[in-house]
Amino acid sequence: MTKPLLFAHRTIEWFSWDKDKLKGFDYVELDVRKTKDGILVVSHDRSIKNRIHRILVDTHSYIEIKQKTGIALPRLREVVNELNGKVKFNLDLKQEGMISDIVKFVSHHKLEDQIMLDSFSHEELYILSQVLPQAKLTYSFNYADRRGLFSHKTIRLIGYLAFFIFRPLWPRLVKVMANRKPFVPAASIYWRAVNPGVVDFFHKRNIPVYTFPVESQKVFKKMLELKVDGIKTSNPELIQGKALYVRQHAEEDLALSCAKVLKPGFKIKTTDSGVVCG
Repeated sequence: MTKPLLFAHRTIEWFSWDKDKLKGFDYVELDVRKTKDGILVVSHDRSIKNRIHRILVDTHSYIEIKQKTGIALPRLREVVNELNGKVKFNLDLKQEGMISDIVKFVSHHKLEDQIMLDSFSHEELYILSQVLPQAKLTYSFNYADRRGLFSHKTIRLIGYLAFFIFRPLWPRLVKVMANRKPFVPAASIYWRAVNPGVVDFFHKRNIPVYTFPVESQKVFKKMLELKVDGIKTSNPELIQGKALYVRQHAEEDLALSCAKVLKPGFKIKTTDSGVVCG
């Protein structure tokens, strides 16, 4: 069993520039958007708001956003310069039309073999595979492609409603969507839509499966048992305890055995006979 990669999910929202919180992670996930004046910023949401203003990142310049909301969005280059060499980067491309900017950014910072790029556009992923052949690429199955007759907000609303109403059908829907996509190098899937059939479907096609957001011991244990290839979480205590151990030290059966008994305060003990669960 290959130990799962560990991702710091939506890193910028919780790590507060405390690098100790990132110990044990293989990648930090950064949600990337581009302002109207072409600056790459880290922001999960398209809209930025305060008590008075609510504006869209891609329709305003960086200065306008700061002036109207009082929020200085982290620039991607600043975050990468601060963390480069300490961890790899998982850039989740939250809007289309940034390919040229991303390629220039990755090349300038020499990140070709230190980066994973997520996108909901298989066309853009294919282009990236041609110009950045060393980069890892992932297709995001979080919700429908943001094109067509419906607005981004409408599609998300329909997607969320459909998810909760038809949740039992989501694993099947993920497989249907995958069959319709001509280029899926890896799959990033909401954990509730992951079951043994979904993992087996992708693994038979040699496609890695990454799941998010894993925030509890119960869900982490489930993902380990499903043998997913990557786990995304914003809970550093979860990662720096059992997940770090599972990834770095345990043999397959010992790792799974430990995962079944882990509790808060879990420690690793080294004995004459080897490493054991404490």
